[in-house]
Amino acid sequence: MLDKLLNSLVAMAPVALLAGILLAAGFRRNRVVWLLSLLALDAWGWHNAGRDLLIALAAPALALWISVRPERPLLSPRNLILAGATALMLWFAGGLGEAGVARLQAWNANAYTWPAGLGTIALLYFGAAFVCSLHWFQRRGAADMGASAALACAALAAIPSDSSAPTAAWLTLGALLAVAGVLVQAFRMAFVDALTGLPNRRALDEELARSEGRLAVAMVDVDHFKRFNDRHGHDAGDVVLRNVARALRRCRGGHAFRYGGEEFSIVFTHSDMERISEALDLTRKRIQETRVRLGKGRLPKSRPQAVRKGTKNGEVHVTVSIGLAGSADQHAHPQLLIEAADKALYKAKRDGRNRLVVA
Repeated sequence: MLDKLLNSLVAMAPVALLAGILLAAGFRRNRVVWLLSLLALDAWGWHNAGRDLLIALAAPALALWISVRPERPLLSPRNLILAGATALMLWFAGGLGEAGVARLQAWNANAYTWPAGLGTIALLYFGAAFVCSLHWFQRRGAADMGASAALACAALAAIPSDSSAPTAAWLTLGALLAVAGVLVQAFRMAFVDALTGLPNRRALDEELARSEGRLAVAMVDVDHFKRFNDRHGHDAGDVVLRNVARALRRCRGGHAFRYGGEEFSIVFTHSDMERISEALDLTRKRIQETRVRLGKGRLPKSRPQAVRKGTKNGEVHVTVSIGLAGSADQHAHPQLLIEAADKALYKAKRDGRNRLVVA
């Protein structure tokens, strides 16, 4: 049973690696393209013992170098130089001769004696995996996390084994994890707002399209946001939007989305307007009471008047206006709910802002 599973993984290796490279290139994850290309080269080297041992040694070193370097355009001069160096390495590996191959094999055998039998190849791959995980921690890019998992699998594949099947299986598993990472990042790019972390308008449309039963929709708009940006700068505006999104995410019973600009939506999967109104009014008050401290780096240097009168130490706050619409008819079209909530929102603005209006 285990042998069949390993053989299945080995058979999937070329397709998984090619799919990962094409997906990463399509979504411009250029570091992942190069790392998967090196893994493909390494996998090819494992099936050509002796002549391609140099590849097995150079691939992890190049992977570590690519991991620590800033991400460049795929066809940048440095990447083209790297491609040329890889081609020269292949040519050199073909001309080593039996004596050169024997020396590399002896070095490789000695390398596996430290530490704990891991060897230089595995250590280089583990180092590249660690660096990629740092990239993920800094940017929260799932593609970097997938690349880190793939490199860790390559490191495990480099540990000596009595059979070549586990080696190829580890490399295939790494390629599949890299593909999964690119797909998760592609999903986030399509459906998640990068600034606030909330689902975006496309996700809202999908949510409403598959919703069944009675719904309620709230439209939320930050009051005087353009004036706030003009006074405090766009960096401060981004901080405020993230804080508003954090408060909306905590709204009881609702699912928050960023509709666009300074406007948000909250979808409720029931139409108990009393409960929803209480939750929204509590959220509105929470946003009003939240003070955001702007550090010196966030205040425009050319505008000493950026801090409003009455605020202390660069602390600012905003308010929101909310329009709410619910449907007693479970077959009502969701777009009609959004339009009704939007009208209620504009009424809240006309009535003085910082309030909730129910359609």
